Amino acid sequence: GIIPEEYAVEYVADRVETTSTVWLGLTVGCARCHSHKYDPLTQKEYYQLFAFFNNINDRGRYFKYGNTPPLVPAPTPDEQQTLARAEAKLATAEKTFADLAARIAKARLQWENAVASNPQADYMIERGQARHFSLDKEEKPVAGVTYVSGRYGNAASFNGKSFLDIGKIRDY
Repeated sequence: GIIPEEYAVEYVADRVETTSTVWLGLTVGCARCHSHKYDPLTQKEYYQLFAFFNNINDRGRYFKYGNTPPLVPAPTPDEQQTLARAEAKLATAEKTFADLAARIAKARLQWENAVASNPQADYMIERGQARHFSLDKEEKPVAGVTYVSGRYGNAASFNGKSFLDIGKIRDY
């Protein structure tokens, strides 16, 4: 994969080499590592040019659709009207969402209080459990249950005709 920092350096080096070749008519690849006695640019000058290209906003990554940043938005008058209508719709939707969020938070608090005060409405399946039937053969196999390989270890198999009679658990 791409390591962004590594490729950022490579993109800057590529810009330095391309600019110097196209516009200065020079090859400066050697100056990336060292200075030569007869080369027109020293290593210091190479990295001064490198610093210039290292301070631009272009990230150097290709975008499949549209232009790479930075770019200047220049909508047509029709696009400006469409954008204004979309922003108005968005503002209305955001206000509706904010109103609903407040109502939902209030209703949730009421529901939580109702559940907390009513033991019959207990939503925690483990709390007050009368019996437990393991339907994965690892714990304690239940008589009359056929086990097959399941998604996570063994699992009980029911084919639509088989059943597990667990008897009377509670008095109500």
